[in-house]
Amino acid sequence: MRKLFLITFLGCLLFMGPVCYTTAAEKPATREEVLAIVDALMKDGKVQGNCIDVQPNRDKIVKVTLVQLTENKQDQFLVEGNAPCAFGARDPMWYVYEKSAGKYRLIADLGATGGVDVSKNMTNGWRDLICNYTYEVGTRLAANVFKFDGTVYKYSHTVEKGKTPGL
Repeated sequence: MRKLFLITFLGCLLFMGPVCYTTAAEKPATREEVLAIVDALMKDGKVQGNCIDVQPNRDKIVKVTLVQLTENKQDQFLVEGNAPCAFGARDPMWYVYEKSAGKYRLIADLGATGGVDVSKNMTNGWRDLICNYTYEVGTRLAANVFKFDGTVYKYSHTVEKGKTPGL
């Protein structure tokens, strides 16, 4: 959780300034919620079945944090890869799931990124998501902004370090 806070804090300072708030104050998901989300990830093809062979403790495959992305009172979960089978080339894979009517639905596939910030800005009643990453051998910093289209989150635009996005 300390890493998530640090990444979020630095990302907000570097990219978004006053438009971010941190998810660090949100509460971690219960073990039952984590296991249900791992099942949903496997069903959605985001984590392969052999991941269980590599990481037999299914609740350690991902880190899951309960977040508030909308005012609709449904539960949304920020999911960060925590095992090699849930990583990209060097960063964890990130997803957002929503629990509705007892089922988990994938609403954002954010890819491999160095961290996710939740913006104060909203699109279609949902908070925008900012995915931080480095490129050009770690010499440049940028952020991809994802906005809710009414059904799922989709990529909107990229912001380079030090530039204020037109959110």
